[in-house]
Amino acid sequence: MKLLINLVRKDFKRNPAITTALVVFLILAALLMAGGLRVAGTMISAYDQLNQKAIPPEYLQMHKGEYDNEAVGHFAANQDGIQDFLTVEMLTINNASIIYQGETLEKVLMDNSFVVQNVGFDYLLNMDNQVATVKPGEVGVPVYYAEILGIAPGDLITLKKDDYIKDLKVATIIRDAQMNVAMTSSKRFLISPVDQLELSQKMGEWEYSFQFLLKEGVDTGVLEQAYQSANLPANGVAITGSLLNLYNVFSYGLVAMIIVAISLLLIFMAMLCLSYIIRATMAEEQKSVGEMKAIGFPGKSIEILFQMKYLTLMAVAGIIGYLGAIPFGNFFSEAVVRYCGTGSSPGLIWGLPFLGMFFFKRDGGIWMPSGYQKELKQHGDGIAPGIWGKASGRPLHPAVIRLQISQSDHRDRGTGLQMARIWGDLGGFCYLGVFDTTAHEYEKYHPGSVIYHLYGCR
Repeated sequence: MKLLINLVRKDFKRNPAITTALVVFLILAALLMAGGLRVAGTMISAYDQLNQKAIPPEYLQMHKGEYDNEAVGHFAANQDGIQDFLTVEMLTINNASIIYQGETLEKVLMDNSFVVQNVGFDYLLNMDNQVATVKPGEVGVPVYYAEILGIAPGDLITLKKDDYIKDLKVATIIRDAQMNVAMTSSKRFLISPVDQLELSQKMGEWEYSFQFLLKEGVDTGVLEQAYQSANLPANGVAITGSLLNLYNVFSYGLVAMIIVAISLLLIFMAMLCLSYIIRATMAEEQKSVGEMKAIGFPGKSIEILFQMKYLTLMAVAGIIGYLGAIPFGNFFSEAVVRYCGTGSSPGLIWGLPFLGMFFFKRDGGIWMPSGYQKELKQHGDGIAPGIWGKASGRPLHPAVIRLQISQSDHRDRGTGLQMARIWGDLGGFCYLGVFDTTAHEYEKYHPGSVIYHLYGCR
């Protein structure tokens, strides 16, 4: 560990600007990668829980105007692929008639409908993701308005047309699996059946949504074609469950996608910095590389030595990024949690960032060896020729080499051991015992060679 610290310190001294940029890019890339994946994990978990509780339709057909209720019911009863069917009656009220704190909702570009709680599926949920309930005189307000207007439980919503005025107390904020996000141009307020009937006699116009749940394996395209062929009410848009999912995932996941994209860009920039550092390092370390190759070090062992400091930096950056992603991810997940809840899969929230850090470190580890191999081949071959065997052109055994590197004579009493002090550019020094005799005696008298242990060159 001390050696690695010395290596990193030397890099900072040699190339302070590039090395600092590398560290900053690595930490930011790790932070954004882990943070983006935490947001994505939160989104997937929360959206999945919302759908499990609310049970949104897989196909719906909007319609405005009169319709034959028996014809629609007969169609639903005779289609084998339909699991459940529901007609939602929505009382659409002009925004000029909806007043909050003395101001109308005319500035809000949304169609607002007042509905009662459904039975069977397509539930409106409260902020605990339980089926919301309201009493007469109360209203459940979409979370969208709670966010942009600051509406809270206990506030009053006033509905007014001509001389008619109806005050409704906000009982709860509701989540709507269909119309939660801002991308959908309609929002639903939850009221009691008594209030809906009263309001329908004074203001608003009816709009209907024919909603279908399908059996497993049934294609929504088949149902859509059958519905259109039956000439059923269709004075409005038709929406599939997959389109609803696309709206929601795009809205909730946009932040996560942007964060992850930025992190990938930073990783690319960090790899560019690393490539320059590797080239500069290997150019300055060619003497040390040649010395190690001359005394028998395999190229792989030299690679590992120089890789370790950068892999260590990446590991440290990954840990900092993972820990920093907790508050970072939570901050950018606030909107998802507000609209969908906290989710039911903690493994996704904690596991996705961990996998991201694993691949962050692994991909760097895969990329670096090829760079080192190229630089080692370029800078390491043919260095320190005086240490190589004259006949074979291969390095002699370390036990019989006469090292020609900063050699100072030290005589170890009783062993006849000549010591060579090797000052490499490796952030420190080590001692290599050199014998006039055999490798066997070298092992006998000096079995714990630092170089042998550190580089594994037996």
